[in-house]
Amino acid sequence: MNKLLQKKEWDQEIKELAEFINRGFGKRAEEQSFNRDNWSKSGKSKIQGLSIPQREGGRGLNALESSQVLETLAYYCEDGGFCFALAAHLLACSMPLYLYGSDELKSKYLTKMCDGSLIAANAITEAQSGSDVFEMNTTAVKEGDYYILNGHKIYITNAPVSDVVVIYAMTNPIKGFFGGITAFLLDQSLHNYELTSRENKFGLKAVMMGQVILNDVKVHKSHVIGQEGGGGRIFNTSMIWEKTCLSGVHLGSMKRLFSQTRDFLKSRKLGNHRLSSHQVIQHKMSELYALIVSSEAVLYNAASRLDENPNADLSASTSKMIISENYKRFASDLIHLYGAKAFVDNHPAALLMADSVASTIYSGTSEIQKNIISKHLGII
Repeated sequence: MNKLLQKKEWDQEIKELAEFINRGFGKRAEEQSFNRDNWSKSGKSKIQGLSIPQREGGRGLNALESSQVLETLAYYCEDGGFCFALAAHLLACSMPLYLYGSDELKSKYLTKMCDGSLIAANAITEAQSGSDVFEMNTTAVKEGDYYILNGHKIYITNAPVSDVVVIYAMTNPIKGFFGGITAFLLDQSLHNYELTSRENKFGLKAVMMGQVILNDVKVHKSHVIGQEGGGGRIFNTSMIWEKTCLSGVHLGSMKRLFSQTRDFLKSRKLGNHRLSSHQVIQHKMSELYALIVSSEAVLYNAASRLDENPNADLSASTSKMIISENYKRFASDLIHLYGAKAFVDNHPAALLMADSVASTIYSGTSEIQKNIISKHLGII
């Protein structure tokens, strides 16, 4: 099929999916609730498996194409939290399982993770260590063919509604993060771990976030992802994918609000003059456009580099830092364009502001990205 024609059909499919998800979004945002039907509908388009090969049940796209699909979805979809939930599932759960999981694990779980039958959560953050994954307290002690897991993970995306969890635990404290951490795939129907109810959040209203509590959870060795001690590398790979492709959601959201704001400014009048006729407004919109264009260039470059090199950590961190900070600045400036109007009941600009702040925190804060960049540049 002609690639251009294929893209047009794909864009139309994503637009129709977004319109389906948008139904009832206002109520979901107010209640901070999750709609499983939206997840299942997304699975029919294989959004949860964009970058997974077709033979494994996915869509078979590369990193650049996956980023562009997430961008298109976020352009049409008002529910930034749901877009984030989909991307986190794909990039931090499905991708590491595909890249490192055994044939047994993949055959049992991966197709269902791609088609929306299962919801996955990625659990690494802990109360005592926060973003410092090198200070992990969750442990996995081997006893014969099993591991006994104990620990407490917090701020876990999708946790309250998840069916499976990709969880990281210390198996050898002497070796540290690279060599001492092991990744496991836990199944709610097989393993006796606890998922807490959702937590109320400032932004990303319709994505569920909670805790994963492990008290002597017995896990068979067949549920290890990759090899014992390989968790550090697996997590690092998943973060390269997440830091790169998740920015597609940010870019699409910025483009959507830019279009809406341009229409608002052209239609809104103060006296006999449209708001868009004022030079200060024109200049601000020009600045917002520049943030979008620069973010697009950085994202597409980083995604292309990831397609060329699976260890493209420098470009991933650079892209994540630049785009998330652009996103936050974009949202802040947008609030000023709308004025008091932005503070009325879940206004799109206010929702974007809250979502954008989160983008500088998840997948590693901007400060952590600067640490990674400095290390690659030989400064540290």
